[in-house]
Amino acid sequence: MQYLYQFLLRVFRRTEQLLQTDKDTDDSLYTKKLYFLASAGAFIAVSGLTLLAALLRLPILTTYGISILVFYLISLAAFIRLKKYAELFYAVNQIYILLATFVTILRLGGLLYSGGLLFVGLTAVIFSVALTNYRITLVTVVLYATTLLAEGILQPLLTPAAELTPKLNLIFVVLNAFWISGFILLIIH
Repeated sequence: MQYLYQFLLRVFRRTEQLLQTDKDTDDSLYTKKLYFLASAGAFIAVSGLTLLAALLRLPILTTYGISILVFYLISLAAFIRLKKYAELFYAVNQIYILLATFVTILRLGGLLYSGGLLFVGLTAVIFSVALTNYRITLVTVVLYATTLLAEGILQPLLTPAAELTPKLNLIFVVLNAFWISGFILLIIH
């Protein structure tokens, strides 16, 4: 465990060196590190889940995963070059993740058949609370609440996608809950 802690500390320091500019305040540097590390960490987890979805021939989840991965690649590459816009990148990231997740949940047949994707949106809310920008947090919370409410209202009208059997749905609920819980612990702690 000590080795993991030391490794994460080195990663955190290296990230700080990569992202810091002369004009950074403590808050702006914190936002940059949070955005970058959260995105990089999520990229790793989403890569694994996307690979699993592809191997299990789950086209909706595979497409969702690929869209998130492509977005992260473009977003992180742009962010490294345009470091001073950390809050804007963070806001766009959260909005994209929430909307892509919303569409995917609807395509899968609603909350009950989404493989635990509602946790993805909840994670966006949790991370937005860690920001120092109240407006981004408010937008994230309102958007998540709106999509969640819409999913609940639309649930009776949706047809479950054939690709996600009850067993696979349960597996993805557990995997999503597991990685997101660990992820929150690592990033927030």
